[in-house]
Order: sequence, then C-alpha cells, then structure tokens
Amino acid sequence: MKILQKPAGRDFTVLNVTDPHARAATFADENDVTGRVMRYTMDELIKRVSPDLITFGGDMTTDNDISVYRDFVAFMDSFGIPWAPVMGNHDNRCGVELFRNVVSLLKESKNCLFEAGNPLLGCGNYTVGVNCGDAPASALIFMDTHSYVSMNYRGNPDFSWGALWNSQKRWYRRETEKLRSAGYRDSALFIHIPIYGYGQAVNHIFTGDTHESDEFYVDCPDEFVRDKTGYRFGVNYEIPACPAKDDGMLDAIVETGHTKSVICGHNHINSASLIYRGVCLTYSMKLGNISHFRRQQNGGTVIRITDNGITLPEHVHVDVSHLID
Repeated sequence: MKILQKPAGRDFTVLNVTDPHARAATFADENDVTGRVMRYTMDELIKRVSPDLITFGGDMTTDNDISVYRDFVAFMDSFGIPWAPVMGNHDNRCGVELFRNVVSLLKESKNCLFEAGNPLLGCGNYTVGVNCGDAPASALIFMDTHSYVSMNYRGNPDFSWGALWNSQKRWYRRETEKLRSAGYRDSALFIHIPIYGYGQAVNHIFTGDTHESDEFYVDCPDEFVRDKTGYRFGVNYEIPACPAKDDGMLDAIVETGHTKSVICGHNHINSASLIYRGVCLTYSMKLGNISHFRRQQNGGTVIRITDNGITLPEHVHVDVSHLID
C-alpha cells in the first residue's frame, strides 16, 4: 500500500474526475474543442480545489489506440499531482495486448499510484493510505468493476455493464479489517460501475420502495436540497447502470462499517449523492464534453480528509459554455 501525507493543520483534499472518453484529436489537435474543454476544466478544478490527490473514475478513452492512452497519462502527469485511477468498462474491453500496454503506462507514470493488484481479482484493486506523520488517518480503496458481466439473473444470463466479483468482496472485507487494525479511521471507495445499492437508494428515497428489483426508478431531474429528510444533492437523468442483480457489495460495506463514501462514474449525466443505509453513494461529475454530455454536469467531485475523518462529497461545476457555444 502506498502512503500519502496529510499536512498538519489542514485537510487533505481529493479531487475525483471521470469518464473523459478522450479521442485522438483531443490531444493531437490544439484547436479541437474536446481538448480545450478538458484542459480548461482540469485547470479550473485544480485552481479552485488545490487537490493533494486526483482520483480518476475510469474510461480514459473509447479509442482502442495506445497513443491516446499515452497522451492521457501524460496529460494527467502534467499537473504534477499524484493521481490514482480505476479502470472503466471501455478500458477493460480494449483488448488483451492493448490492456497490458495501458497497465504498463500507468505503472511507468511518474505521478500515478496505480497498482494492478491480484490478477485473479481483475486489474486495479488496491489501497492508498493517507497518514498524518506516522499516524494513519484515512484510506482510499480502488476496485475494478470489469466490463460486460453476466449476472445469471433469475436463472437467465443477463447483461450488466460491469460488476464486482464475489472474490473482490472477500478482498474488500479483508482489506478493511487490515485498515482498521492498522489504525485507519475510515475509508472511501472508488469504482467505475455503480454497485447495486445505487439503484436501491434511488428507489427507496424517491419512491419509498425498498423491494429488490432491477426495475429502478428512471430519473430525478430536479435539483436536490439538504433538508430534514437527509443529505442529498445532484441530479439523475438516467437509470442507474447497476449490475442486473444484487451484488451484495452494499451489505459488505455496511457490515464492515469502515467505508463512509462510495464514488462511481459511468452514468455521465447522473450526479446524485444520496445517503442510504448509512453510506454516502455518489455519482461523480463528468470530465469533458465527449459522450452523453450535459454542460451542467461538467466538473469534478471533492472529498476531504480532516482530523475527524472523511467528509461528505461536494461537486465542483466548471462552466465551459464559452468553449462550446
């Protein structure tokens, strides 16, 4: 496990960005609007947030081209800030040889904290610890949600964009127990595909329905507010792209009692942040204007590690209207 230091007397700030879906022209053509949007957004986020760590929620590109991956890694390295990614479903399905080359790029990156982890669990299951001096503070857990997983739902193979495997849930339980034993107060979990609990949370909060079903509430397009019913904000414009059946991951999170927040990507036009069963489930803001883009969803999502643990997430919107109008 790699260790980062929380400066004494101030918070450790984590900025999460996700799903840029960069293409060749994004980096190769300085006049390409997608590149200008991505660069401007990242520059603005870093200026406003001053992150100590950038976490990345997957789907670097949809182009099966190692040069685009190389350009993206160089782009992330250019900020001089440690960054820690998970793989998205597009990254996971780019082909075996290309995928191996992408992993090599991440490992060779000067600022990337990525670790491949146990190959029997996928690629990119790892933990980063945040310490204050020699004392453990909080931990950040990264897990691979794979791509195109059949859940054998109700006896029939059923499509899912991705999911965590049972073996990963066992790894997660062991990892959080080790973290607790080592003195880490709490943790946040970063994934690409939302766990099944995201759909359950939307059903429960917006319809009062607690049944276990793949028929999730479609959307909640109005801005949420913090009120007496609980903490919630953001918007959902599409059905949570959860696994086809209950993956049991929220149960593991609740039972271990260590992870406060889960942050995912994948649903580009969702940004809801909901507390369900005591866990904050958040869709990160999307980076850039490629693929299912809504300008009000462009930006990043921030959590902070304080002397009292991990804070609830906040979204940071970056207006790019002047670049795309």
